[in-house]
Amino acid sequence: RDIADSLIELDPQNEESYRTNLNDYLEKLKALETELEQKLKPYEGKGLVTFHDSFAYFAREFDLRIAGTIEPFPGRQPTPQYLANLQREIQQYDIKNIYIEPQLSSESIRAFARDLGLHLYVLDPIGGVEGRESYTKLMRYNADTIVEAFSDGQRENS
Repeated sequence: RDIADSLIELDPQNEESYRTNLNDYLEKLKALETELEQKLKPYEGKGLVTFHDSFAYFAREFDLRIAGTIEPFPGRQPTPQYLANLQREIQQYDIKNIYIEPQLSSESIRAFARDLGLHLYVLDPIGGVEGRESYTKLMRYNADTIVEAFSDGQRENS
């Protein structure tokens, strides 16, 4: 809304176009929210272990729970004690997956995941690549990844 208002202030003769575009986009976002709520509803309350805390808002919006993060502070590797505590959380909440990010190196966590029998999935907080070049495509990609991860875990346990 702020962007549309600023554009209207700078270019008042095109106000109708800006308002129409804003309303169209807000409708798309509402439809996306409804779509993602339906996709993620079966997993409400489930725990996620993410690379860092970039998905806290996403998790809160869709009633998921961040059970832990791999990197507690940006740019700093987790200590052995931190990983031991995280391992307890993973076992306590029966976590089967860890979500890494394509922009960050995951080499340090691969052995940890392998030792615990966890599967790695990629969540993307930034996008800007093919298939995730818009906000709506990025949100859909992340929701689909979470659904895939939980679905794979359910198949394994069946």
